[in-house]
Amino acid sequence: ASSDLAACERSLGRALRGERARTLLGSIFDSGCTALKGSKEDPAPCARCRSCPSEGMWQHMRGYYNPQKRRVTLCADKRLDEKEVEDTLVHELVHAYDHCRFSMRVPMVGRQHPWALKCAASACSEVRAYLLGDAWRGPDAPSLPSFGSSSFGAPPGGGGDGASGSIAHAAEEQRGEVHSAALRSLQHYGTCADARLDPRGVLDSVFYACLADTAPFKRGAPQPHTEPMPAAVAEAEK
Repeated sequence: ASSDLAACERSLGRALRGERARTLLGSIFDSGCTALKGSKEDPAPCARCRSCPSEGMWQHMRGYYNPQKRRVTLCADKRLDEKEVEDTLVHELVHAYDHCRFSMRVPMVGRQHPWALKCAASACSEVRAYLLGDAWRGPDAPSLPSFGSSSFGAPPGGGGDGASGSIAHAAEEQRGEVHSAALRSLQHYGTCADARLDPRGVLDSVFYACLADTAPFKRGAPQPHTEPMPAAVAEAEK
């Protein structure tokens, strides 16, 4: 409906001005990467609202990033609220950022991004997108102290007592939610599904390294460039 589209576009305009989106967009455009339309000064062309199909895997999708079209699309018919629009936009911008991490410099063009990521890189990107887009609120956010910290990104170990035990338990639950969501995405679409690989095995091999990878969000100033993915990704692709 036209009202759904208009509401989505209003929310998207606000989300593009949010801190998380601006950090990702700034890193992408400052690096010279071609993964998105628009510019740092005018990022509006990089994202849009549209009606999405409703069958099959589309039932579970709120939006998607199309590297060939260099654009993020949000599904207006899902009637996303303000938070869902922002989270979905950031989720998809993480994918765009991760495409830039594999870009190659092309004369007169800039840093040309690939149209698809290999399975291990896709797995890492899904972990990061669910962490940074759907759950995380920055390294200094008081509401989620475990996200983005070494305790969150570390494999589960001793739980401890009292408050420390509660934080460890919460972090373990959050890790499980990110893992389940990433696995569901990998099983239904992308290079892991297309190549008929073992999505769970690939995901497990990169999971903790990618939980700890919060680029371009770091404590202190955001990074003005796209950093390489964790070494575990290259190892998993051998």
